[in-house]
Amino acid sequence: MFAIIRVGGKQYRVEPGTQVLVDRLHVEPGSPVEGVEVLMLADGDDIQVGAPTVQGVPIGATAVRHHLGKKIRVFKYKAKKNYRRRIGSRPHQTLLRIDSIGGNNAPANRRAASSAPATSNETEVIPGTEANAVTQTTPASAPVAETVPATPADTTIEAAPVEVVAVVDAADQADAVAAIEDVPGVESVEVAGDATETE
Repeated sequence: MFAIIRVGGKQYRVEPGTQVLVDRLHVEPGSPVEGVEVLMLADGDDIQVGAPTVQGVPIGATAVRHHLGKKIRVFKYKAKKNYRRRIGSRPHQTLLRIDSIGGNNAPANRRAASSAPATSNETEVIPGTEANAVTQTTPASAPVAETVPATPADTTIEAAPVEVVAVVDAADQADAVAAIEDVPGVESVEVAGDATETE
């Protein structure tokens, strides 16, 4: 389930449990946020589009904290006129946590829910050409040395096999293969395409 919401005139795609940076809101940190408009609500195949907003769908949002955003630098100049101006500003922002959408609460422990082993192989493809692709497959038996706070500290989580496809230049291919082979738990590295092929 996800929703498109409007806060402060800007639109954001949110799910229960996500955090989003918005322009500064006049609320205290830790307090609930009112006035969040729902423009669209999607729950599987059930999609509700507002005209302009979806009525009767409460959004539970909490202001986590206020802070200053990344500095924006502006440099103005006029050629041959000795006019140079450097200006910098940091936007005031509020970090919102979406607790619920339409009464559906966020998972109590998102990290534990997302660390459940996958049932199928996952493939990550880096955009580019198919020539000179380097594939990395991690077996399901490779233990992950990360523990979930809700479980005992000596429990390890089994990872599902993962296939990673990376497209690299022919000159960098040997370095990429060497770097992938150094990763613990890598079962095999396959090189596809002609290493001498250039575009």
